[in-house]
Amino acid sequence: MINRKAHRLRIEQVTRVSGLRRGGTCACHDGLVDERVRQLRSILERLSILLDEHEEAHWADWARRCAQSVSLLEPDSFKRVTGAYGGMGSLSDVMVWPPSGELTLDYAPAAEFERLRGETYRLAAQIFADIRASSS
Repeated sequence: MINRKAHRLRIEQVTRVSGLRRGGTCACHDGLVDERVRQLRSILERLSILLDEHEEAHWADWARRCAQSVSLLEPDSFKRVTGAYGGMGSLSDVMVWPPSGELTLDYAPAAEFERLRGETYRLAAQIFADIRASSS
């Protein structure tokens, strides 16, 4: 759960450091952005658990760090999330395999991973775009 007082303080810091202002407020003050941030944090936390369960320690750690920076509204956190997609060795290359090592089309954790991975990118890109638009 987000501590409201700490959240407001962090919004003020982000606004001051990055210049994310729209009529004197930060885009993060918008209820929709706040909800997206909570959703993104939750998805990143679930993604880290799933990756840990499938011995993807590097990416599980990345998801945990991103969940923390997103919840703290660190200025580069959303760009850090979207930057993990694309290119060799990226999150886009990760696959979740059954313990047997055999690829099957009905392995539920693989489908869940694909859903979480896509939703993570979509939310982070939306929030990043909202923040950039508000600073214009």
